[in-house]
Amino acid sequence: VSQSRYTGTGTVNYKDLDIALGINSNDANAADLTDILHPIFKDITFLPKDLDYKAKVDVDIFGKTRLDDLKIRAKVNFNDLKAYGEPIPSGSFNISMLNRVLNFKDFEAEKGRGSVSGNLAVGLKEKTVAELMTIAEEVIDDENVE
Repeated sequence: VSQSRYTGTGTVNYKDLDIALGINSNDANAADLTDILHPIFKDITFLPKDLDYKAKVDVDIFGKTRLDDLKIRAKVNFNDLKAYGEPIPSGSFNISMLNRVLNFKDFEAEKGRGSVSGNLAVGLKEKTVAELMTIAEEVIDDENVE
């Protein structure tokens, strides 16, 4: 059970199937964000099993309650990220969804002298990765970066 605190506001119109929600947390973790976006994240299998971080998150969920018409806009500023056994002190990324395409955009992280940045798009209809992460500077690796 998460110990994170959330604030939020919004409406759901069950007659018209409209949704407009804003959810914020100053102390969320990876599991919290996955829970908030569970209907979208439940079928994504490529995320690292050890993914964790502490983050400030701002999430807007709007449009219709059907996945085809649902839109998401989220900003994540993280600290102490761990993925694939690799610790990364801090960074940020954006998440958006439109027309069943989930985008992880503007990923930026630095560790020592190295940095990584990139974008990733996932087609939820096809469940395929449209674009793999691009490495901007160096691959972050404990053996190569202090």
